Amino acid sequence: MSPVAFPAALTTDRLVLRPFVLDDAEAVFDRYAGDPEVTRHLAWATHASVEVTRGFLATVTGDCPPERRSREHVWAITLADDPLPCGSIGLTPTETGAMLGYVLGRPWHGSGLMTEAACAVIDCAWNDPSVWRVNAYAHVDNVASRRVMEKCGMRYEGIARRAVWQPQFDEPQDAAHYAIVRDDVASGQ
Repeated sequence: MSPVAFPAALTTDRLVLRPFVLDDAEAVFDRYAGDPEVTRHLAWATHASVEVTRGFLATVTGDCPPERRSREHVWAITLADDPLPCGSIGLTPTETGAMLGYVLGRPWHGSGLMTEAACAVIDCAWNDPSVWRVNAYAHVDNVASRRVMEKCGMRYEGIARRAVWQPQFDEPQDAAHYAIVRDDVASGQ
């Protein structure tokens, strides 16, 4: 999968998905990355300081040595009327397509914004002919994230037992796996 196939920005009815800039660090930290309730089911630890957030943003903006740059194509999720990020969403290249990952700040939970963002990113992924599959996983207890995947047409593929390390836990966790493939989209499923 070639990251150049994805546009720098995407828009939906309520959102602008745009590239991060280093000046987003305080909003990212305050709105979600520093909130242990938001990050409790994620594969990365709650950011302890805005400096940790700046370090992360450097990897996705390319403002770091090449070996530290993220392979993921990441967008800041912003409301159409608020330029500060309320979440992030990204696609990481895989052998047959991309893995979807996302996070949204607590004030916006239950608003349908993540479903709107995820569906837009999945739709965008099909513009790259090398993408045959978009997959994602969630901690088995993260029902809200699993619903986002289902609402975007992803199919439940099963539980991978003890498959993911999450810094909040002392042992590997079970993950619910979902995917949508190009054939599903072509057949209208």
